[in-house]
Amino acid sequence: MVIDLLAVNSISAGSTEKKIIWTKNNTAKSCGFHGNDLSSVQIPKDLCLKKCEETFECTHFTWTKHYSGTCWMKKGLVSKNDAFQTNDSTTMCGLTNDCRSGSTSWNISDWAQCCGFLENDLSIVQIPKEHCLKKCEDTFGCTHFTWTEHFGSICWMKKGLVSKNDAFQTGYDSTLCGMVNDYSLENTGSSLRWHRNDLAKSCDFCGSNLLNIQVPIEFCVNKCVETSECTHFTWTNYNNGTCWMKKGLVSKNQAIRTNDSSAICGIIERTR
Repeated sequence: MVIDLLAVNSISAGSTEKKIIWTKNNTAKSCGFHGNDLSSVQIPKDLCLKKCEETFECTHFTWTKHYSGTCWMKKGLVSKNDAFQTNDSTTMCGLTNDCRSGSTSWNISDWAQCCGFLENDLSIVQIPKEHCLKKCEDTFGCTHFTWTEHFGSICWMKKGLVSKNDAFQTGYDSTLCGMVNDYSLENTGSSLRWHRNDLAKSCDFCGSNLLNIQVPIEFCVNKCVETSECTHFTWTNYNNGTCWMKKGLVSKNQAIRTNDSSAICGIIERTR
């Protein structure tokens, strides 16, 4: 991008040997990143980090005062060591994910770069990485995913209950992982937190019992789908894991909150 190059040249012209001082949210003043342009937008400085977090593939950014304030969003694997110093105190640079730091930095859309999830494979499809999260959301039973460039852009959709703590670092920006549901997030207050595939934690549906079967939680959804009259369910760790299948039309408002953090309840798509 020609404009971006002009901006970079402008802010790097007066660079110094001073050390870049990073904040806790991985931003710093008087610095920038070269190349790897993704897109740019005219916004105030304090909105640049959030805009990068909301923009797919954006891993780092530079903000300058050009055009009354421009956020230059960038992609690819970089670290804080790749940032250069400027003598312009109005500039800012930052990272949403420092892959070389050894930790996974999740953005607000529950995906991160340089990470993956092991096992629990559901299905695979060859698609660009920007479509992997949406594909998982549209695939019944998919709760999380890993995308890699291997074999020409493969989205590995996965099943079962996991949290962000189950992801592992790969160290490569050619990998991506994400979640449809983060079960490390607890319900708060008296209301239930429903996830995108109509599951919630610490909840139950009263009555309307159809049958029950001892299965792990990751099989409870599919067992309900396979059972013709089953429209909703509750899973508890009773007898090492019991799926209580239920019948009749229900809504999320009929679910009740419980004190059992291992309990999961859900509604099958055909009842919506």
